[in-house]
Amino acid sequence: MKAVEKFAPWIGALIACATLAYLGPTVLDRAATAQDEERRAAAEERFAKAARAICGENGAWTREGNTLQCFTHRGHKTITASVSK
Repeated sequence: MKAVEKFAPWIGALIACATLAYLGPTVLDRAATAQDEERRAAAEERFAKAARAICGENGAWTREGNTLQCFTHRGHKTITASVSK
């Protein structure tokens, strides 16, 4: 009984370490994925803001990679801009 009482904290710590080693990467991956989604959403919002500034507040635009194509309300192409980081 004394041996169990002596090693009980160490056994608990070992179990906690094993659990964190097994589940830790999953938790960290979820946090990283959430951060990536936030960054992607922020980047899309910045691009949309820049597109509105270039094409006009009510202008239509499309994005193909890093190229921005502005359109009039009738569908005519007006401005083509290349966007870099």
